[in-house]
Amino acid sequence: MTPCFYGLTQKELMENQLVEQLLKKRAVLLHNKMGGNEDFQASEGWLNILGKRHGIHVLCIYVEKLSSDREEATNFFKKFEQLVKKKALLKEQVYNVDETGLYHRMLPTKTLASRKEAAEKRSKDRVNVSLCGNAAGTVLCFISASLY
Repeated sequence: MTPCFYGLTQKELMENQLVEQLLKKRAVLLHNKMGGNEDFQASEGWLNILGKRHGIHVLCIYVEKLSSDREEATNFFKKFEQLVKKKALLKEQVYNVDETGLYHRMLPTKTLASRKEAAEKRSKDRVNVSLCGNAAGTVLCFISASLY
């Protein structure tokens, strides 16, 4: 895993560890800045006690996961490779187009809140974007955008 943000790995970011990790890192920095004990570690236990003491907890905002059929995907790639060989296509002739949602007002998936606050739904302000590129990576283009 490669570090990608404040020393966190991609896996940690994908598992929504960002809020807790940043909070612990900030606590260590603040502790050192105030000249505290060098043995201090902002552990999970420390974070839990801090949350209970000050009525802070982490709210998770869940999103729906997409399912995939690995066997079907493998079959598709085999058939596609055969088609490319049969037609004698170059990498510059093979394109992929995909549409995706771009959330332009996306909020974090977790936030710190007092015990009295309830979780809220995520913003659904998004734009549908179509992107295109060839297998050689020489042509990348933005095709369209429509407000969703």
